[in-house]
Amino acid sequence: MNNLKIMSVGAHNYADMRTGQLPPAQDPVSWRVHLLPHMEEDALYAQFNVKEPWDGPRNRPLASRLVKTYTSVGGPTAPGETHYR
Repeated sequence: MNNLKIMSVGAHNYADMRTGQLPPAQDPVSWRVHLLPHMEEDALYAQFNVKEPWDGPRNRPLASRLVKTYTSVGGPTAPGETHYR
């Protein structure tokens, strides 16, 4: 439950900085990438190229990095995947 709270606060903080707009679903990276700096994951966010697709050459290796907030209690997932959509 705490993970959902952290993501919700991150989304609200993102929207506050962008005149009420929520992060895009995929533009070309996921909304999960756009929320990183609002969830104390600034260092990981800084490594992403947000102008490149999530599976682009620079971003693909980062997809397997574990972000604790995106780890679900719904069971294990493959590296770089999450139950949160």
